[in-house]
Amino acid sequence: MLKAAANHYSIEGVSQTPESFDVDFINLILRDETIFRLDSIVSHIKITESIFRSASIVDIGIIDTMDLLDLLKIDGSETIEFKITRKEPGNSQKVLERSVVIAKIDQYSKERPGAMTYSFKCVPSYAYLNQYKTISKAVSGDFKNSIKGICTGDLGLNVKKDLEISKEGGQNFKAIIPIMKPISAIQWLLRNADDNGTPYYFFQTSDGKVHLKSKKELISKGVYSTYNNKPYFEYAKPLVDDSNEQKINYFNELREKISQDKSSINLSKYMTGAEGGYASTVHHIDIANKRKYEPQSFNSKFDNLLNKNVPVGTDTKISGQPISSLHSGKNYFISNNSLAFAGNEKNYHENASSESVAHMYSHKAIQDIISQSFMLMGDFDLHAGSIINLELLRTAELGEDFDRQLPFSDLLSGNHLVSSITHTFNHKRYSMNVEVKKDSFVSSLDKRRIKFDDE
Repeated sequence: MLKAAANHYSIEGVSQTPESFDVDFINLILRDETIFRLDSIVSHIKITESIFRSASIVDIGIIDTMDLLDLLKIDGSETIEFKITRKEPGNSQKVLERSVVIAKIDQYSKERPGAMTYSFKCVPSYAYLNQYKTISKAVSGDFKNSIKGICTGDLGLNVKKDLEISKEGGQNFKAIIPIMKPISAIQWLLRNADDNGTPYYFFQTSDGKVHLKSKKELISKGVYSTYNNKPYFEYAKPLVDDSNEQKINYFNELREKISQDKSSINLSKYMTGAEGGYASTVHHIDIANKRKYEPQSFNSKFDNLLNKNVPVGTDTKISGQPISSLHSGKNYFISNNSLAFAGNEKNYHENASSESVAHMYSHKAIQDIISQSFMLMGDFDLHAGSIINLELLRTAELGEDFDRQLPFSDLLSGNHLVSSITHTFNHKRYSMNVEVKKDSFVSSLDKRRIKFDDE
């Protein structure tokens, strides 16, 4: 079982590899608050977090030889609490402690007499409460404060314990939320919200924290760590009596090693251009006086990118026309209402300027020019929303003139935004399936590494 096999990579309580972990407890809290220990029957715990998902999903696998569903009269609204820890070389103590609510009993199977398997699909309590509430109210002022009010007043989140929302950068506006679920209302408020032309994300990480962060804010945190796919190790596996420094170096090298890399290259301008990645037009219509304003055309600024070089060449053309001149491929329509409120207060649709709307959707269109997924050993501190650097080796050498001092792929290497992670704790190891995206490159698309005879 999970608890019995969890710490077989540890020596004297200190983890020797990032695959190791310890299970302190896994408790099922019944409706009458009776505690039932699940430690001995849990086969795995999987936690999926994503910047595109408002709540993390926890999957807890069960091997049941007692028919607990019937014995405990489980109805699918119970709470599960668990705590996973790890002591790393250097005496760093990592803790993952969560409380989640069963949302679904899934993958039920009875493959042999006397034993059945199934999983508890769980969500945080605020996501569960969201399913049973709708709100309709007027909001005004900084949209971040409005979202914070929904989180605390309607979803029961604690400002200090559960939320990470920066105070800077919020736009002022006034709106009336129609009848919507609280999380849907938050996403509705974020549709036209931007931070210097970059979009906002409302998401929960595996540690239970709920974040409201813009792409600009995520980039400003800097690079969390650098990962590589080198087919060798610089540090040997340490022995029990080796120095603490040797153990730390080996542990970190394992943590930064990529395996099973898969890439999705979206370099084609076919879809990103249609989504406004490079140029677009914004239309304003005032529904109060039936006035249509002159359309405004914008080229993408390509600022607040993950890397220094833009995702398009300066000589890129579509049917002989510069790609930056094709503004009509993507059109945005914004409905204003000049008579909605007295004075100069802006309504919901005027939350962002025309230029901000164009640049925000440009960021969304080009955010996965390169998408990659790969496996890493477990890391309690790596989360969705982190910025990581990849150093991925090129696959072939192209003759004597090939630059051996730059062994990494310009196409696949560079800074990436972690869009999602699935943390898996099972009887073998703690591992992570990581998905990342990038919108730019470490070198210019106008500079080739090799030259042809006619150049």
